Amino acid sequence: MKAFCIYLKHIEESVRLAQRCVSSGRSHSLHVELHDGVDGDKAYELFRAAGVPLTINPDAHNANERVGKMTKGQMGCIGSHYTLWTNCIALNEPIIVLEHDATIVSKIEEVEFNEVLNLQSNTWDNPNWAYYKKIQKLFRDPCVNAPEEGIQSAKYINLPGTSGYALTPTGAKKLVAGIKTRGPYLADLFINKSLVEIQDLWPRPVVTLHGVSTVVPNRKYNPPT
Repeated sequence: MKAFCIYLKHIEESVRLAQRCVSSGRSHSLHVELHDGVDGDKAYELFRAAGVPLTINPDAHNANERVGKMTKGQMGCIGSHYTLWTNCIALNEPIIVLEHDATIVSKIEEVEFNEVLNLQSNTWDNPNWAYYKKIQKLFRDPCVNAPEEGIQSAKYINLPGTSGYALTPTGAKKLVAGIKTRGPYLADLFINKSLVEIQDLWPRPVVTLHGVSTVVPNRKYNPPT
């Protein structure tokens, strides 16, 4: 699969982190291509040109799911992922989507999956995390009796993060159709089982080593009228 790393080329730290991501991929026989992300200030124009609604989400789970509640960075983040979803459709082949703070720690094998495949390890997987047992009990997270390797259905509703996942054209088409109906929202919450099938790859080959988030600065996004 082709792999793309979202970064912001005008932010020095983002460039540094993205280079680390590319290097980690090279160490595990994966070529990672840099993908210049969408700046929050340009997200509105991107979505408006694509016919994406920027009003209150008509299918929102709660009243806070609206563009006006999102920061510029959050808008840029979902915009960056959106551009890779459309790339996946154009390529007509599965792709790997990475964010600049992702580090590849093991080889990503060519595997068959349906729509979205989570590659990212997360806090829920860490038994030393203070809320580890509570989260397991609440979500029945697949880290309980997880298989040594292979694919299984994800037990959570949405992606636990968007720093590392794979996507098929079928999944990409559903996400693009969903955003044109529901409007943009936080990327990890937007990619959920009401839109696409989510599966897990074990062991998870991507970890997140946080540096600069792709969802900063923390300024409210107010689309122009």
